Amino acid sequence: MEEHSEYTDYSSLLKKYKPYKVAFKYGMLLAMLTIIVDLVFFIITNDPTATSTGGLSILQIVILGALTIYLASKEHSIKDLEGYIPYKRIMGIGALIGLFSGLITGIYAILKAKYMYDPMLDIEIKVTEELEKSASTMSEEEYENAKAMAIKFAKLFLSPTVMLIMSILFSSFWSFILSLLVGLGFRKEFPQE
Repeated sequence: MEEHSEYTDYSSLLKKYKPYKVAFKYGMLLAMLTIIVDLVFFIITNDPTATSTGGLSILQIVILGALTIYLASKEHSIKDLEGYIPYKRIMGIGALIGLFSGLITGIYAILKAKYMYDPMLDIEIKVTEELEKSASTMSEEEYENAKAMAIKFAKLFLSPTVMLIMSILFSSFWSFILSLLVGLGFRKEFPQE
């Protein structure tokens, strides 16, 4: 950390030291931790949906996300901003962490769907079961059209592009929300000049 005089122009510090590097580092950490937890649960339960069901994944998102945002903000504050960190900067760090971790976990989700677990099999079974319940009121042609349309809709949302976009959006949104909360407790505004 550079030594700054007591007459430091803090706005120039914000311009000089951008949070991209620290956000990338902690975004990768969050992504790797998320993937490791998912793989551990897959190995233990042999159920590829183990972490996507129940409250564990919500708890995982909140704890790991808030912790990485806090640690990244703390590091950026100490290394670059003389121990200060404005609320807006924490929100930006949180959003960037979400962007980077969402990109990596999205790629992981695509690979998982392709090589470890095909969610389309479950969807086809569920669609068939649901349609069979109402099949008595449908003709054979209506039944086949409804099944084909439901499967086509599911395939659209499970396409790699949509999975990646949804992962990035979901991760960025929740990281931003968590950064709002972390920032309330952690921010330290620059002294007024």
